[in-house]
Amino acid sequence: MDVAAGKLPDVAWLYAPNGLSEHPGDWSGGPVIARGMNWTVDRVRAVAASSLWAHTVVFITWDDWGGWDDHVPAPLASQWTGGGHPGYKDSQFRYGPRVPCLALSPYAKKALNHSFLSHASLVKFCLRLYSLPGWSVPALAPGDPSGDMWDCFDFAAPPRLAAPSTMPV
Repeated sequence: MDVAAGKLPDVAWLYAPNGLSEHPGDWSGGPVIARGMNWTVDRVRAVAASSLWAHTVVFITWDDWGGWDDHVPAPLASQWTGGGHPGYKDSQFRYGPRVPCLALSPYAKKALNHSFLSHASLVKFCLRLYSLPGWSVPALAPGDPSGDMWDCFDFAAPPRLAAPSTMPV
């Protein structure tokens, strides 16, 4: 593993291998949520126990909302105008139910963030961190309402270098 060698790329995306996706409907080998969660925790623990932790941000997010009712409606940013199922026409195209995201870092704030964020916010974070321009897609265009994750952190605070707890506080 790159962490054991003390090397990580500047940006990396990790996806759990088959059977550890944490999707509750993936029953091919039995329940996978706990096994998938443990796979993720093992990777976070390895980074947090390494010398890399002081300079690392780990975002943990999911690719869907999990099927729970969200009492806050998503803002209507754009509507579907393409083909497909009749129910798609004029439906919400850009944003949907809220998806959990964890920001783990020695500089992460100990609080819930109530900013408007989207999956594109992770890309926006990288663009801001490395002073890179966005490219021509609506989610990265100037004026897009979703944030860049920056307010999840306090980079002026002394870093908390202890590994993050896996137990809720």
